[in-house]
Amino acid sequence: YGNGAVLTAVGNRSGPYSGEGMSTMKIRMGAMVLPSIGARSAQIEQGFAGQNPIYYQNTLRDIGRLVQQLEDLGFDFVAFTEHHFHVEGLEVSNNPVMLGTWAAGITKRIRLGQMGIVLPSRNPILLAEDLAMLDHFSEGRMMAGFARGYQSRHVATIGQNLNAHSTTPTDPDFAEHDRINRELFDEHYTIIRKAWDQS
Repeated sequence: YGNGAVLTAVGNRSGPYSGEGMSTMKIRMGAMVLPSIGARSAQIEQGFAGQNPIYYQNTLRDIGRLVQQLEDLGFDFVAFTEHHFHVEGLEVSNNPVMLGTWAAGITKRIRLGQMGIVLPSRNPILLAEDLAMLDHFSEGRMMAGFARGYQSRHVATIGQNLNAHSTTPTDPDFAEHDRINRELFDEHYTIIRKAWDQS
């Protein structure tokens, strides 16, 4: 397909192993999907590929086949990335929660996550609601994944009302921007957990 997948293993220790006082590691296999409109071409190189709806429809069909195949092969989870303003069209994954909701309708078992939602640039209350809705739509298969983000093309744009910044090490204000983003991440994560645990 026109979309790459990176395998990830997550260990979960459980139970004794052969009576030797050791624990076994249960391996969980998943795929991180970075939706794309496909390989580079002359049309894509012209930019603004999003103006051609055929590209995105083809992407959805490809992702649908990929996600169903992952489920059929016994993968434990699939996770979608969050990237904005990639006018080149090579990354078309602006809302991993919406993609997870769409994937919930075409799957039955596989868990659905994000790798990851850029927390400093999101409203934590609205995000807590969206993730809770995905959990209901998927009948409990949602797993939340968060990131701090660094790319100025979307962090500084979407998160500007929250004072979020890009955190590229070459930025002369890197240390201060990094500190602000860490504080925003921690605050938003705490708010989301409280929204889930106390409401």
